[in-house]
Amino acid sequence: IAKTAAGVVTGFAGAIGVDTSFSSIANRGASFETAIVNVANSGSGKGGATPADIAKARKGVEGAADATKTDQNAMAGALGRYTSLTGDIDTGIASLTMFGKLARATGTDVEDLAGAAAQIANGLGDVPDKARIVEEALRVVAQQGKLGSVEIKDLAIHMGKFASKAQFYEGSRQDAMATLGALAQLSMKGGASTAAEAASAAGNFNRDIAQKKAGKAFDKYGVKRYEKDGKVRDPAEIIIDALKATGGNGQKLQEMFTNQSSRKGVLGAAGIYNAAGGGKAGEDAVRAELSKLRASISKTDVETNFQNSANTRDAKAADLNNRVQRKVGEAIDGLMPAF
Repeated sequence: IAKTAAGVVTGFAGAIGVDTSFSSIANRGASFETAIVNVANSGSGKGGATPADIAKARKGVEGAADATKTDQNAMAGALGRYTSLTGDIDTGIASLTMFGKLARATGTDVEDLAGAAAQIANGLGDVPDKARIVEEALRVVAQQGKLGSVEIKDLAIHMGKFASKAQFYEGSRQDAMATLGALAQLSMKGGASTAAEAASAAGNFNRDIAQKKAGKAFDKYGVKRYEKDGKVRDPAEIIIDALKATGGNGQKLQEMFTNQSSRKGVLGAAGIYNAAGGGKAGEDAVRAELSKLRASISKTDVETNFQNSANTRDAKAADLNNRVQRKVGEAIDGLMPAF
């Protein structure tokens, strides 16, 4: 009876996602310890981590994993991704709970989010209120990764470029990054065949409209490119004005947007404009699409979605797996001196 009962419990645990294999749990624990030591060494900045550095990294990862019911090995991977790209393990540790909540709230991969955050932080450089800007931009990226054709793992690679370009546009940096992300999504509708091509198209927008030949065409069609302070206008407004001035005609648009790569976002918008019949209806359709793609998931929605996700069997199984993994690790550590 006891054997049968044990089999039932083991089968039930496996069915809800709890790892019941001792060797598997032990191997996961060993991988976790290796990851923690590696990230601590990477972030030490002094040739090697001290036991205190390793303990700090482990505590940060385990605490964030518990707070967000995220697999602790994945959380260690997120810290490793952020630290390897920025060299800033302290900010990485401080950001882990935010990464975990946002990942669970949006159904995205926590390592991909950490990579995107690192790229944004690097691209921004030394700016005031950097942590807030990174978090706000990350909420946009997570939303765009869900709604568009360019997934967050691909957007993450290019967010540094968007962040560095944001300073050239009117408005806040996070708004500019959101718009460039939206342009990358539109580029997939305008002929970009890969995420890298779409991101490049968006990232080069300001450079390409500054060309002398392009400037003459913009003047010809009466489309304004710059504000009085010399910053580039909101790309969405430039594109919409260009569509209105040309009636969505592809040949005329090519006169202003001369670069084949950066033109793809414009052509994506033109497709939406023309499909809606052009004119005011076309303009409204393009604005609606851009508004959808530029919107971030609010902090309130993140919290609500996170709480909902944290109550799922998947989250509870991840939480239990973490605790079992630690207990098995403690048992193995206790046996090691005997050998």
